[in-house]
Amino acid sequence: EKDVLVDDALHKEIKERRRQYLRFVTTGARLIAPKIDRDWRVGYDWVIEQLRQHELRDSSANLAAEVEMCKALNYLKYKKYKEAIDGLKAFEKKDKPLRARAATNLAYLYFLEDDLDSGEKYSDMSIEFDRYNAKALVNKGNFLFKKEEFDKARTCFNEALAVEADNVEAMYNLGLTTKALG
Repeated sequence: EKDVLVDDALHKEIKERRRQYLRFVTTGARLIAPKIDRDWRVGYDWVIEQLRQHELRDSSANLAAEVEMCKALNYLKYKKYKEAIDGLKAFEKKDKPLRARAATNLAYLYFLEDDLDSGEKYSDMSIEFDRYNAKALVNKGNFLFKKEEFDKARTCFNEALAVEADNVEAMYNLGLTTKALG
């Protein structure tokens, strides 16, 4: 039997407003963190600490973890791949959705560094969590393409396009794969 009070319109409105509030806070944190101090890392660390204080009252918010992931990805802007990888690997101990997002990013970084074994491991991990993650499917297709498994790569790129029809990387890589197949 469905509990009417759990699914009422007011409850749905509260959930939607909370989701929007958390998105606003995360976006604001991402915008101000690199500008707080001359060293962008100090700014991120300060914002993360402030968000952790908030999470003592609301442990389900996960705001600090979101900004930590942004900090790890910000290292890419400065071409500091090792620091980005180290930051993303810290998510291996976090909850599953964060682990999956970190795994998608790690797979891409390892692809850039031509570490196919590590990258494919993380690519498989992110697909295992979310079969409908277009970025993870593109990553997997890229690894298969590098291994010259073109039919499997084409399948991954097609699956990515089925999930996200306007995914430019999937379209481009599907074209390259089709060309490689002849």
